[in-house]
Amino acid sequence: MSDTHKLVLIDAYSLLFRAFFSSRALSTSDGRPTGALYGLSNMLFTLIRNESPDAIIVCWDAHQRTHRKQAFAEYKAHRPDTADELKAQMFPARDLVAAFGVQSAELGGYEADDLIGTLARRGKAEGYTVEIITGDSDQLQLVEEGVTVQITQKGVTEVKRYDREVVIERYGVPPERIPDWKGLVGDASDNIPGVPGIGDKTATILLQKFGTVDGILEHLEEVTPPRIKALLETHREQAIFSRDLATIVCDAPFEDEIRPYFPTPEIWNRLRETFTDLEFKSLLRYIPREPREGDALVPDLEAGTPENAFAVRLIALDTKDEVLKALEEVKAAGVMGIVLDTDSPAPLRSVIRGIGFAANKEKAYYAPLLLHVTPQQTQNLERAEKEGVCSDNDLGGLFGEEKDAIIDPDAITLSLFSDVLADKAIQRVAHNAKLIEIALERAGLTVAGFAFDTQIAAYLLDANKASYPLSELAAIHLDVNLEAEDPFAPEALASQAALVLALREPLTVEIDRLQMREVLERVEMPLIPALALVERTGLSVDGAYLNTLSARMATEVDAIAKQVYEMAGEEFNIGSPKQLQVVLFDKMQLPTGKKTKTGYSTGADLLEQLAPKYEIARRIIEYREVSKLRSTYADALPKLINPETGRLHTSLNQTVTSTGRLSSSDPNLQNIPVRSAAGREIRRAFIAPEGYRLLSCDYSQIELRILAHVTGDPALTEAFQNDRDVHAATAARVFNVPLSEVTSDQRRQAKTINFAVIYGQSGFALANTLGIETKVASQWIKDYFEQLPGVKQYIEETMESAKEKRYVQTLLGRRRYVPELDSPNFQMRQFGERAAVNMPIQGTAADIMKLAMIDVYEDLISEDPKSVRLLLQVHDELLFEVREDEIERITEKIRAIMEAAYTMKVPLRADAKSGMNWAEME
Repeated sequence: MSDTHKLVLIDAYSLLFRAFFSSRALSTSDGRPTGALYGLSNMLFTLIRNESPDAIIVCWDAHQRTHRKQAFAEYKAHRPDTADELKAQMFPARDLVAAFGVQSAELGGYEADDLIGTLARRGKAEGYTVEIITGDSDQLQLVEEGVTVQITQKGVTEVKRYDREVVIERYGVPPERIPDWKGLVGDASDNIPGVPGIGDKTATILLQKFGTVDGILEHLEEVTPPRIKALLETHREQAIFSRDLATIVCDAPFEDEIRPYFPTPEIWNRLRETFTDLEFKSLLRYIPREPREGDALVPDLEAGTPENAFAVRLIALDTKDEVLKALEEVKAAGVMGIVLDTDSPAPLRSVIRGIGFAANKEKAYYAPLLLHVTPQQTQNLERAEKEGVCSDNDLGGLFGEEKDAIIDPDAITLSLFSDVLADKAIQRVAHNAKLIEIALERAGLTVAGFAFDTQIAAYLLDANKASYPLSELAAIHLDVNLEAEDPFAPEALASQAALVLALREPLTVEIDRLQMREVLERVEMPLIPALALVERTGLSVDGAYLNTLSARMATEVDAIAKQVYEMAGEEFNIGSPKQLQVVLFDKMQLPTGKKTKTGYSTGADLLEQLAPKYEIARRIIEYREVSKLRSTYADALPKLINPETGRLHTSLNQTVTSTGRLSSSDPNLQNIPVRSAAGREIRRAFIAPEGYRLLSCDYSQIELRILAHVTGDPALTEAFQNDRDVHAATAARVFNVPLSEVTSDQRRQAKTINFAVIYGQSGFALANTLGIETKVASQWIKDYFEQLPGVKQYIEETMESAKEKRYVQTLLGRRRYVPELDSPNFQMRQFGERAAVNMPIQGTAADIMKLAMIDVYEDLISEDPKSVRLLLQVHDELLFEVREDEIERITEKIRAIMEAAYTMKVPLRADAKSGMNWAEME
């Protein structure tokens, strides 16, 4: 206890509002919004740490009509409705406060302000100094000797402290005159009218001269100028009434006592459970363990506690012999946690400075490397050792100008790790193993795969998260913190090698509990070496062609812009949504769509709706596409060509999408349009090197085939089993015409309907896609379900299961939780329903594609890497580089592998085409 007892009073809703609008839109994996709760937690921790309060009370507005509302129906009436996401956090906020062990106060008919005023007066009488924490300046009237108000400035953790002098400095009047000041000026936020026409300065001058509203009205004859006097005469009663509304009640009939704040181990344990439920992993480290004798009542939360740190013995290795001895432990254990110390996160450009490794979770080693010495350079080194001296020449000019540099024969080089990395009997474990494999293999080492990847395992457990940092996994699954004096020190980095071994067991237990062992061991882990090879291989790109294309696209963009200007009757910035709004909606009076905070939307969805009727909308879409393709690809790709390989390398990411599909980044090569002329121009830049051809193999209608398999619908199944045109067959059924009489337009419409059903589109969305009336589109969907009842039954059963289980899954067991189904936002719930129907189909297609990539890699590429190289995966397509004289043999082999990747009730089919570039293929 401090010498002076301190009572902290918190204005709950005021701070929740500020936390909500100043924080990121956080939510749990099951969709519960938590941004305001996170801000409130941070604020409470900050108060506990900085103020060391002897008592804390959080005051809440009661959910019933207050005395002010009874007196004035318009009180706060114009405030906008509370956002649904914030409403959803109101009651959980009370539970959160209780989890902190903090007292709450609420009283029917009174606002939190009144409880704060009452408790401030009572606390002062009981010998407390009082700190009020709020975002509401109304409470500045409570400031007096022993009572201070802290107003939040940015978010909820940065505040400005007000004592009497600071209040006077701000308003020109003392705290007790704030109600009088608001009686004159009013308060727009609370809809208190005040006296119309009297502003801040005038109110301050009047109160400085006459003291109070009553004093002003008693000396009305002395008020100048006449205009102000007339206003006061006219609104005399309103001024008094406004003052009374603004006056905080300090004698509310609140009966609870002020209780000391004394957090017990039980409270901290309850808070730990609450944070785990809310998924506040980063805040878990602030929760102290059980206090020991001599500890402060409230420990230094920011410092953490030794018992909660990840305990591992770190050993720095200095010589070759020490490394070899440590590696013997790895061989004996048959397991190796591994982490690389590199100078860059990009594995194809980085230098490996050191390796951290561990054979168990108790001890980790760090081995600093002799720069980036390759196995060939090491052989030179070892040969020179026999002669008793080694110079830079023996290392292939590694040290540049230092021609006669003498190299320590005990230097630690990468070659020392060759055996353990190539040994298939050793189980290697890492976090983001693919990057480690790429870096090591680029350095000339062979890596015989990884047994476990903590990042991939965490992704499978919750595919909705944005990232999976080791620190969070340690907090969630081991209840430990990653702490180090210098977290970037090599030895601290090496501790991660032991950490991944420690995480393997709890993550595996969770994987098994959710029945995803098959997805992990059959799909994701075997895919790592295939992806590593794809990224190391890269693609051959015609940089000169792209430079020429960029110039041509610039001319095309200018030409489209001139056409848009002619249609609009003026020049403007087409890239500016505001200017586009004025031109399209104000000047040209085009139909408007959804209204946003900055006006009516000019997004792609609206422009595509307008395009069939308005040419200017079509041209703007074209302008945007060509501009984006030029900047994203034509200008950017030549700069991204790796000078070491002369090729373009993308990253294929396993832990990004919620459906299991791979994503492409740095650069993204999956979003190049295939149907537009501009997109095909970009694809033409991807070329086959001399002696090779590009080969594209893609699954034919894989999602519809999966739909036929999972629904068992006789019509769909029969069409695929007999190798019929499924879109024509659907058209025949939906439009009730013989198959032989189906027109190309009907087939096109049926194809759109087929995929609309998979993606859960409504009649309205389908109508927009096809440019038809909503009632017609809705009828077509109804006819579709009548003709294919198995599909309708599948959708209904999937939705029912999703709402019950809160997740959906693929045929191989990959899960996607669907928190959007519980969202208070209607559009989010609709999105959740579409995702629930689509994910099992799209996710299964992704799983099958990954199985095909694994089989191609293991059965073909690893055996004949010079004849065929896998370059890229894009949706249902695999892109290869194949020797010209092997194109027919390789094509048939790849098609056979892809079609046999997964067995279903209907056959998988893979189409193939080849050419000298990605755009011109037959």
